[in-house]
Amino acid sequence: MAKTEKQTTTPEREVSIAQLVPTMPRYIVEIHKSDDKNAVDPVFLSNGDYQVTLKRGMPVVAPEAIVTVLRDAITGIVDPQTKEVSNVPSYPFTAVPYEGDEPIGTVMSMQTMKRAVKH
Repeated sequence: MAKTEKQTTTPEREVSIAQLVPTMPRYIVEIHKSDDKNAVDPVFLSNGDYQVTLKRGMPVVAPEAIVTVLRDAITGIVDPQTKEVSNVPSYPFTAVPYEGDEPIGTVMSMQTMKRAVKH
């Protein structure tokens, strides 16, 4: 009879993005308002294990993971004349590096965002 060996190695533990969020660079992020009546507001964003809902036009302190999700959110728009597809951001946004003391999730004023852009 064959002898089965017990597995002695343990799989490496994966670190989730949610665990890394407190150590990530932070940004002031604003998803631009839209005149499109079908535009989603608020916008739900997720990278798998970290989720956030952001209201359009409201600057908020957010981790780099959310900026990455926004950068990667692309929509294909078809030109009715040429039938060519153009890739455009699904959620046009502004992101400015932020090194202040406010925690993630803090709603910022437009004035604070403008000051951060100047630096």
